[in-house]
Amino acid sequence: HVRRLPAGWRESQPGGIQERSREWRRAESLALLDELDAAGPPQFSSADADFADEPGAASLVALAHHADDQAETVLLKALRGCHLSNLRGMEWRAGRFVRPLLGVRKEELSAYLGALGEGWREDATNAEPTYKRNRIRLQLLPLLEELTGGGLLARLGAASEQSAQLREWLDQAHAAHVAADPAWARSGGRALSVAPLLAAQTMVQEELLHRLARGASVGRLSLT
Repeated sequence: HVRRLPAGWRESQPGGIQERSREWRRAESLALLDELDAAGPPQFSSADADFADEPGAASLVALAHHADDQAETVLLKALRGCHLSNLRGMEWRAGRFVRPLLGVRKEELSAYLGALGEGWREDATNAEPTYKRNRIRLQLLPLLEELTGGGLLARLGAASEQSAQLREWLDQAHAAHVAADPAWARSGGRALSVAPLLAAQTMVQEELLHRLARGASVGRLSLT
């Protein structure tokens, strides 16, 4: 299936071209998935029998992001600036999108294709140091790999896991705090009692105030 951008799309849509293209691809992928689902369940071969038994196996879009892409994402977040609880990469599954190759290096995938007699296909723009992500891929990643003795991805993976644990703890701390705060319940999530807020740990205070401000701004404020 081939989907093409409609004529005049580039000029008619606001925002950055990369983000707009990504959103368009996702929307088109979901639309195609709906078309395929509407046509009836897929026919699995005997080799795919185990996969056919997975819940929702016929309703997912598999993305090709690999471990090197994941490392780029974490480094890009760190360079842009983000909260420690968000210093992590892409999720293995987000809605109907899955990323089954996040644990595999690009060189491994390329070697696997070579063994099958297939060539690696690369977007020509990936070699252009125009975008920050490309500079991370072409310049920063090789340097950090050298400086860490090849241990960069393992260290970034550990940092991402710790970040996810911190996010889980903050979510739990926030839920527990507001559940015990009568001002939060009375105001419908628009007020906090001062004394309990001041007694909370600093990071929890920041989380409470951020969510309060974000709610008041109708989501326009984000703790990146």
